[in-house]
Amino acid sequence: GWVNFIDGKPARTSKTQWEATEIPAFVKPGTIIPMRTMNSTYTAFSDPLIWVVWVAPVPDVSSRFELYEDAGDGREYEDPNNTAHATTGAALTARRKLISFEVEASRGRYHGQGASRQQLVQLRGLDGDQVDTVKIDGTTVAKSSAGTAGDGWYVATQSANGMDNFTQPAGSVVVLVGRREISSGVTVEVKLA
Repeated sequence: GWVNFIDGKPARTSKTQWEATEIPAFVKPGTIIPMRTMNSTYTAFSDPLIWVVWVAPVPDVSSRFELYEDAGDGREYEDPNNTAHATTGAALTARRKLISFEVEASRGRYHGQGASRQQLVQLRGLDGDQVDTVKIDGTTVAKSSAGTAGDGWYVATQSANGMDNFTQPAGSVVVLVGRREISSGVTVEVKLA
């Protein structure tokens, strides 16, 4: 079935009527969508990169996504011989008590591309109380707060103005992956209680 884009709850439990100012949006469990923060909106190389992943309520789901990036200032992407771009693969494997999300090493180069970036893995539809341990590349990381520069994780709270539903809805489990070279991959594992 489908889940709500914002909170990851099953569509069947979602409300059935929306105000004129609301837009209902649904995704399949396992969907992976890369997003940007407001700070990275005006650059071709988004830093940090937010990997939004819908993990619940399906107990077993696997999916894959490939991010395409280029300088964002031309039509080179139309040329089949274009080499001025980069791709980054991402894979999700969610089982009953373990969620694994892997970001592969970036392949390719383009003008304006950074050599390193921070990444946020945002798990929607997961209750923060369910989290037992979080590991990044096999090392357990501590619960921290939003805006931390290094590795850690937190449960998102409602934004001050109540408007930040798309980049960080309340209740999302967010794993902070500190700055890493894009030429190497990273694996995030979340073990559930």
